[in-house]
Amino acid sequence: MDKKSSFNNLQNKTVLITGATGVLGVALIEYFSSWNCHFILLNSNKEKMALLANQLAERGIEPACFSVDFKDYQQLTEVVADIASKFKIDILINNAGINLNKDLLQSTPDDVLDEFKINALAPFAISKIVATSMAERKRGSIINIASIKGSEASSDPGYGMSKAALIQLTLSLAKYFAANNIRINAIVPGIMESEMTKNFASEKEEQYLEKIALRRFANPSEIAELVAFLAIDSASYITGSCFSIDGGYKL
Repeated sequence: MDKKSSFNNLQNKTVLITGATGVLGVALIEYFSSWNCHFILLNSNKEKMALLANQLAERGIEPACFSVDFKDYQQLTEVVADIASKFKIDILINNAGINLNKDLLQSTPDDVLDEFKINALAPFAISKIVATSMAERKRGSIINIASIKGSEASSDPGYGMSKAALIQLTLSLAKYFAANNIRINAIVPGIMESEMTKNFASEKEEQYLEKIALRRFANPSEIAELVAFLAIDSASYITGSCFSIDGGYKL
C-alpha cells in the first residue's frame, strides 16, 4: 500500500490541535490539510491565533478557533466540553506545552506547577472529555507530544517531570479507553528546527548536534508525519506506545 492510499482515510477528518500557533502546530496543520481535514484549534494567545486564522483563510482553510488559559482547569474543561458537544472529533493532538528553561536551583514550586498544569494536567483534562465523546462512536485517535526530556535528566526539572507525567498519562488513558476502540499514543521528539535553534550560538549548536547521531535537528514536518501515521487505520493495532523521533539522540 503506497503512502497516498495509506493516508487516504484521513480525508475530511476533524482534528483538534492544541498549541496550534507553535512551530509544530503549524506543521501539523500543513500536513493534515493535504487530506482536507477540518481543524479545531485551541491556543492560549488570541493575537497569534487570529493571525494564524487569517493566514489559513487566505488558503481556503477555515478552522474553528478557541482561546483558553491552559492553566485554568475550570475554564479549560468548560471550553473543551463545549467543543466536544459541537464537533465530532476524530483526532486529538495534545501539542500545547511550555518550557520555562529555568535552572534547577532557580526554579520555584510555582514554576514547576505551571509547567505541570500546561504539559500534563491540560492534556489530562482535554483527553478525558474528548475520549469520552469518541467512545460514543467507538473510534478515535489521541496523540500526545512528549519530549526526550521526559526520560533523561533535565536542567529544567518542571519540564522534564511534566513530560514524564505525560508519558505515564498516555499509558493510563490507552488502557482505560482501549475497550472503546480509542487509540492513545505519544511521540517523543528530540530537537526541532525553530526560531530558538536558528538563534543558537555556533558553540551551543555544535554541542547539541554532537549528541544527535544524524547530526541535524528535526524538520517539524518529519514530526507531523509520524503523528499522522499514528492516526491512520494502518496503525489500528498501535496504542499505549511512545515513539522516539530524535535522530539517534540516545544512541
